[in-house]
Amino acid sequence: MDWQRARQDTPGCKTVLHFNNAGAALMPQPVLDAVVGHLQLEAQIGGYEAAAQQVEAVERVYDAVATLLGCQRQEVALIENATRAWDMGFYSIPFQKGDRILTGVSEYGSNFIAFLQVARKTGATIEVIPNDEFGQISIPKLRQAIEHRIRHLAERLRDQLSDIDGVKVQDLGQKKCGIVSFTVAGKEPSEIKQLLSEKKINLSVSSAQGTRLDMDARGLASVLRASVHYYNTEAEVERFSTTLASLV
Repeated sequence: MDWQRARQDTPGCKTVLHFNNAGAALMPQPVLDAVVGHLQLEAQIGGYEAAAQQVEAVERVYDAVATLLGCQRQEVALIENATRAWDMGFYSIPFQKGDRILTGVSEYGSNFIAFLQVARKTGATIEVIPNDEFGQISIPKLRQAIEHRIRHLAERLRDQLSDIDGVKVQDLGQKKCGIVSFTVAGKEPSEIKQLLSEKKINLSVSSAQGTRLDMDARGLASVLRASVHYYNTEAEVERFSTTLASLV
């Protein structure tokens, strides 16, 4: 990066010591020229007409940004400011009751207002992750919060599977993870997997080759394996269990 050239391209560097860049940085000359030039064009021929005349130039911005970020142009959205861009992204998430919004102690005020509004409207909950001893968000606490949701969903799935006749949950141990292993009496795991796949429900089959000592000792040739993640919902757990019950 040529810092000297960057300063030369930024007229304000000659007139002010600008330490308010997080709010709004000084415009470099090419940006200033483009903005002022377009305003002058609008004044001369009209706003809609100026926009029509500059379509190709505006479209090139998407290609340039995509090249800079290493993505596709269709993945780029240009928004008037960061707050508005964040709002559009956040409000596009289809929150529902049971969802959790994880945030930090230093969350921006307007973002937190959005959290409160969505929580009140949908029944989602807000959980503030505490800081660590250095005053930054605690990664271990964040990890625990994510793991808590996964374990909760997995336990709910185990409970519902245990209530289905012919289904046996095969998980062992006192502290269980987000992987739920089970078998269905009189049915091959591969058969159940296929039937669920036809209902657009995904899971996998684990064979004894993966954990030979454990599964041989328990007389298991293969088991069905359902693994939940942070984006899964209680409604999906219910759908999974209800669908499986209809197939066994």
